[in-house]
Amino acid sequence: MNETRTCPECLSRRNAAGEFKGYGAMFRKHSVLKNSPVDACFCLDCGTILLLKVRNTEKFS
Repeated sequence: MNETRTCPECLSRRNAAGEFKGYGAMFRKHSVLKNSPVDACFCLDCGTILLLKVRNTEKFS
């Protein structure tokens, strides 16, 4: 997630990375044991989330 993205709301190219952990993690349906943090890329100017990506997809196979 190192590439710069253009925000569709304000057209800014200033973005940063963050992550959802804990209760913000992606859980496999009907299982609390298989989960993964979710990485996010968001606009620094307006806060629009530009990308969400599950970090450890192999846990869901």
